[in-house]
Amino acid sequence: MTSQSSAIHRRNSAAVHPFPNPSTVVIVLGAQWGDEGKGKLVDLLASEADIVCRCQGGNNAGHSVVVDGVEYDFHMLPSGFHLQNCVNIIGNGCVVNLPELVEEIKKNESRGVTDWSRRLFISDRAHLVFDFHKQTDGLIERGRGTSSLGTTKKGIGPTYSSKATRNGIRMIDLMGDFAIFAEKLRNLFNYYKLTFPDLEGDIEKTIEQFKALADYFRPMTIDTIAYLNQAIIDGSKKILVEGANATMLDIDFGTYPYVTSSNCSVGGACTGLGLPPKHIGDIYGVVKAYTTRVGDGVFPTELKNEIGEHLQTRGREWGVTTGRKRRCGWLDLVLLKYTNMINGFTALCLTKLDTLDELAEIKVATTYKRNGVELPSFPASVDTMHDIDVEYVTFPGWRGRSTSECRTFNSLPHNARLYVQFIEQYLGVPVKWIGVGKDRMAMNNQVIPITPSLSPSSCSLADSDFIHQRHVHSSATTLDTVEHRRASIASVVHPDPLGPVAPNDEVTLKRHLGLFSGVCFIIGIIIGSGIFVSPKGVLRETQSVGLCLVIWMACGSVSLLGALCYAEIGTVIPRNGAEVAYMKEGIGSLHERTGDILGYLFSWTNTLILKPTSIAVLTLTFSQYFLSGIMDDCGPPEELVKMTAVFALLMLINVNSLSVSAANRLNILFVICKISTIVTVIIAGLVRIGQGHTQNLQNGFAGTTNKPLGVALAFYSGLWAYDGWNSLNSVTEELKNPRRNLWLSIVLALPFVMICYLLTNISYFTVMSKGALLSSNAVAVTWGETVLGPAVRALPILISISALGSANGSLFGAARYCMVSSQYGYLPEVFACIHSRRLTPVPGVVLQGVFAIAFCLPSNIDSLIDFFSFAAWIFYGLTFTATLCCKFTKKTANRVISVPLPLNIIIILISVYLVVAPLIAAPSIGFLIAGALILFGLVFYYPFVYRKIELTIITKLNAFLITFFGLKRAQVHTYSVTMAKDIRSHRHVSLASVAPNDEVTLKRHLGLFSGVCFIIGIIIGSGIFVSPKGVLRETQSVGLSLIIWAVSGLITTLAALCYAEIGTVIPRNGAEVAYMKEGIGSLHQRTGDVLAYLCVWSNAFIIKPSTIAVLALVFSQYFLSGIMNNCEPTDEMVKLLAILTLLILINVNSLSVSIANHLNIVFVICKVLTILTIVIAGFLTKTKRFLGYTHNLKDGFAGTTNRPAGVALAFYRGLFAYGGWHVLNSVTEELRNPKRNLWLSVTLALPTVTLLYVFINISYFTAMTKSELLASNAVAVTWAEVVLGPAVRALPILISISALGSANCCLFEAARCCMVGAQYGYLPEIFACIHVQRLTPLPGVILQGCVAIAFCIPSNIYALIDFFSFVCWIFYGLAFTATLCCKFTKRDARRTISVPIPLIIIMILISIYLVVVPVVSSPNTGFLIAGLIILFGLVFYYPFVYRQIELRFINEINSFLQVFFKLQRAQIHI
Repeated sequence: MTSQSSAIHRRNSAAVHPFPNPSTVVIVLGAQWGDEGKGKLVDLLASEADIVCRCQGGNNAGHSVVVDGVEYDFHMLPSGFHLQNCVNIIGNGCVVNLPELVEEIKKNESRGVTDWSRRLFISDRAHLVFDFHKQTDGLIERGRGTSSLGTTKKGIGPTYSSKATRNGIRMIDLMGDFAIFAEKLRNLFNYYKLTFPDLEGDIEKTIEQFKALADYFRPMTIDTIAYLNQAIIDGSKKILVEGANATMLDIDFGTYPYVTSSNCSVGGACTGLGLPPKHIGDIYGVVKAYTTRVGDGVFPTELKNEIGEHLQTRGREWGVTTGRKRRCGWLDLVLLKYTNMINGFTALCLTKLDTLDELAEIKVATTYKRNGVELPSFPASVDTMHDIDVEYVTFPGWRGRSTSECRTFNSLPHNARLYVQFIEQYLGVPVKWIGVGKDRMAMNNQVIPITPSLSPSSCSLADSDFIHQRHVHSSATTLDTVEHRRASIASVVHPDPLGPVAPNDEVTLKRHLGLFSGVCFIIGIIIGSGIFVSPKGVLRETQSVGLCLVIWMACGSVSLLGALCYAEIGTVIPRNGAEVAYMKEGIGSLHERTGDILGYLFSWTNTLILKPTSIAVLTLTFSQYFLSGIMDDCGPPEELVKMTAVFALLMLINVNSLSVSAANRLNILFVICKISTIVTVIIAGLVRIGQGHTQNLQNGFAGTTNKPLGVALAFYSGLWAYDGWNSLNSVTEELKNPRRNLWLSIVLALPFVMICYLLTNISYFTVMSKGALLSSNAVAVTWGETVLGPAVRALPILISISALGSANGSLFGAARYCMVSSQYGYLPEVFACIHSRRLTPVPGVVLQGVFAIAFCLPSNIDSLIDFFSFAAWIFYGLTFTATLCCKFTKKTANRVISVPLPLNIIIILISVYLVVAPLIAAPSIGFLIAGALILFGLVFYYPFVYRKIELTIITKLNAFLITFFGLKRAQVHTYSVTMAKDIRSHRHVSLASVAPNDEVTLKRHLGLFSGVCFIIGIIIGSGIFVSPKGVLRETQSVGLSLIIWAVSGLITTLAALCYAEIGTVIPRNGAEVAYMKEGIGSLHQRTGDVLAYLCVWSNAFIIKPSTIAVLALVFSQYFLSGIMNNCEPTDEMVKLLAILTLLILINVNSLSVSIANHLNIVFVICKVLTILTIVIAGFLTKTKRFLGYTHNLKDGFAGTTNRPAGVALAFYRGLFAYGGWHVLNSVTEELRNPKRNLWLSVTLALPTVTLLYVFINISYFTAMTKSELLASNAVAVTWAEVVLGPAVRALPILISISALGSANCCLFEAARCCMVGAQYGYLPEIFACIHVQRLTPLPGVILQGCVAIAFCIPSNIYALIDFFSFVCWIFYGLAFTATLCCKFTKRDARRTISVPIPLIIIMILISIYLVVVPVVSSPNTGFLIAGLIILFGLVFYYPFVYRQIELRFINEINSFLQVFFKLQRAQIHI
């Protein structure tokens, strides 16, 4: 192996372990002027070391370490002295003051260090320090006068002088003939006395003192060179070398003469211990997050001001050894580059980062210049350093966001992470540790690979209490470009008007949007319903085809010009929130209060009126067009339109709250649909032109209006269709490289939209004349009726998708407006927060979504919008004015694009025209009302913004919401914008990124209450509302019917307790799969394996998805029946709503386990309220009819069936309504304290459900006779018609919610079954994975959801399900058998609950009965088909499970999906 490859190998090994090879030596060195905190890192590494060595220096240096609350001070002793299993060596390169070493030993003995004498060895070649050396040190320093070096006066220099003049005394001299030692000591003293006549001391007393010390240290004095080299050769010891002082104090490489007297760099380790260089492994440099120096000497970045004093006080900068105060200054990267060049650090330890917590800005020295010329390297002579100029890079601080409690890199404040990453990039060395406190626990170890983009990937942490290993494949090459070092990064973070919130680490919105996403974002918002309805308005005002087309192009040009103005100011003020920030800081740069008021008024208007009303209009448009497209001749009622709009808004709120990436991808899908629609229209139009249909385009300007105000109104209609041209500015902080992508997205998107709009209008005119177009209520639909024929029904659906896409983009942008407004103090603090894990502005999304829902309710929203639309151009004009202001007030800002001043003025005049002209053309009191409402915001501005009055209730509410929803205040994300140039200079660096090698696991989200809700939520679905008819039909009597309901509850309770027992013995997700695999498998492995596989096959592809599909269809049927009046929902409509519902459930369960759990709790509350309503109403009815009206409950057993098979089938119907009793076992690994909560949830939930079911059946019989109940198609609805009267319409909706809740729980459970099946090897590897960040079983959720959607498509699904239901009890019986097996094979397992064996046998017999009797009672080929489909799974078992054959393309798909969806195999969570 070459030396180069060896070096690479050693550096690569840093990623694996602090001691990657037992035969190599790890060295820790100071990289500055000492006092960097080497002791903390050495202490950290010493806990895994066998030998810790000092190689040079004396007791002039000091380490202070804290372990378990005990503070140890080490001066001469190595830092492993307090560790019981660690040998400590003082090497031959050290100089030792034996009397002071004894004192140091005794001091540490008093703090609990024991048995040290067998663990401390001193080299017999080490030189000794005497008192006259110390005196000499002081005399020499005093003799230098004003040119003193600031030594510690510990005698270190004179001792090394004696070593160099070859009259020094070593430990071997003390251990040998003492008479010879005494003679040498007298001669040495006389030598110094001759040179320094003022030297005092009694040499004979010193001789006597050392005679005693000789006996004390004799057992500890050995040949350490031989000892260490033998340890290396043996390969059994891990050796750590700690350097004293630091490289800049090295006698050869330091700032001479202000240096120590030994070699403090990597060479000193070899000469000071006798180590061969080939055995040196990793070299760790310790760097303070700023720079300090004790004593005299040059210090280019020294701060002789209040900042320096602050660092000195907060960092406790005074020496452990001398107590002298340290001088403080900014971090010096020029110096660090020099020390790295000498030592070749493989990794760095950055200490005392927490000392910078209180600073508003932080500087880093990157360049030394003299007379304007950059110095190529660190100067050799201090005499030439007094006239150098230091250039700095300025970073925004993270004031108020403490780092002291952070234990991972990603938990550090955003700006702190940027600071660390810049150090890495400049030096080309990874920062492996970050110190944020005195305690060992405060040593924060990163787990982040360096990337050129400075964007750390999210990885899991190693399993340790205090250290999280950072994996680095290779250190980067040194970055040495002049451009890089000259880059000055100015902070553009503006003063934060609000104090820090409770969480002590910051989060920030991620930059999700690239160029393609940016283009899609603009197009997605612009192309909504406008192009399909606005052409009528433009033509009405222009009265000619020619001018109409001119207006469309002119509107596009105005929008493009406006967008370019926004792009310019967006790079000067790179903030989210667009107009809010631009008025606040742009106009505010001329007059602060004016900018503040205008920014506030825009925030008020935008938050409460403009955005929510726009979103509401778009969702109502979506709803109207969508329902019109799927309903035949029965037009959608107004209530259904509004309900669908609200439903769509809830979906968008959900998506935008849970994931920015999901919202962005959804927008891209919408854009594809929109462009496909428009391209269809354009192509059809071009075809018609080719066919000669151009009569409407001839004489295009005939009849043109001569009213200027009419042209203004035409512009108004056209510009409404282009609305959204400024949308990308609202998300600047989430745009990758905004200095490039902001203007480029605009330049690409708007001309594209202009061409599409022009060609679309031309296409319209190839079909319709002016009169036909003006008389049309829906221009696109009228066009479609002529061109598309029967396929026209698809057009309203496509238009609805366009409107929904615009609503999604508008909601996305609106939430960012709220966040920026709150950051400026215009809205409560909570709206400045984002979710700490999902990094989404949840409060803003919810606020805007709720307001939009409120605006959906009134019928006259369109007229309301008409009066507020003009307000948008008021604020656009003010923003253009802000752009003009910045031309003069921010002249030095780095602009990527600069709009010429005349064009800027023209767009301002256009804005004025567009605001004033409509007021003159059609004056209305509505404009006055709108203006008054906007100005009404000033009522709140004065007390809460200007005077900053804080209401206690608002403060408490903010704190509650921030804590409850897991929010954190968002860091302003502008720094990376200016850093882009700096990043580009690093692209030549090849940096390896590694995937995390530690596993992820599902979190334990479910407590006792959640467990109870989970069981109740899946049991109470549609069964209780439809099964009573089936039970009564088979029993033929009320009494036996009620008994069946109660006994069914008892059976499921007993069954659930059996499951609870085996669930504590085999605490795995997946229930039956794990129980058969490990339970029955404990008796016969292959049998258990085959049965478990068949269970996975049946559940994954038949039972679970078909159940989910049925529940989704039930939800859809009941929901639509409840909201539609006399119009029955069509079959297509039911299926479409069911599929849409499943997509939402897939989305929720894929993005967040907590949200899915909370959603289930909400559903359970609705279900219980529904059932309690029925129960209470039934008892009230019974009370009212007490005299003679309870005859349905009398003679309850009259007519009871005498057929045993009928009883079995009745049980079958009843148990169907209890389906889900075992559901909690499928999520055991996500249940907190499962040994307690599993059985306790069962005992609380199932008796509750049983009582509710019995009472609800009694309630049914108070309102209906047996015959009425048997004749009813919907028992609950028939009951409600009698009891609730007109309120009956609410019941189907409540029942639909029950079904939806059960579908959600079933999907939740089914995904876990898939995951466990894959973990056992029954399904492809991908299904054993979960998302690395969200910790959700994403592949399983998608698989089960997609199969369920497929089951929704056929019409005869209910018949299919009837034949598969009995399969469940086959596997239940097998699971009970597994429980019985475990009684014998796992006797020693700890059981929280133990079901008696006779009861388990009874449950097995009941299972057999419930499987066999329905088949015997009503034999049908369906049961045979179901069985054959289940057994068909064995076709795949033999090759892929038993023989474990792997298909290459399956492995490639697995790998691709894991990377693409950020998946990782889930660790079993037992």
